[in-house]
Amino acid sequence: EILRLLYGGKYVEYSSAPILLVGLLPVLASLTMALGNALRAFERPDRLFWCYLASSGAALLVGIPLAAVYGLIGALLGVLLSYATGAAAMAAHLGLIQRREGAAHS
Repeated sequence: EILRLLYGGKYVEYSSAPILLVGLLPVLASLTMALGNALRAFERPDRLFWCYLASSGAALLVGIPLAAVYGLIGALLGVLLSYATGAAAMAAHLGLIQRREGAAHS
């Protein structure tokens, strides 16, 4: 309804799923950046490289086919999947680093 008021009835066909997916993009991007900065703080650019490689792999292997089959929705899902994959990989690496740091201090 807000889109209808703001844009005078134009773009109403984009008012459901794509808008929601676009709204999730900054959330996942921010999470990925925060986790990436944590890996940088631990001085582990090597781990960051592998996380971004996983993210890129998800975009290539799943994101491109999603975009080809489902168009705009598929492209948005592919980008979200790429961010989510990167964030999950970064969280996993941070967990490993923290366990090792904790074990070293015990």
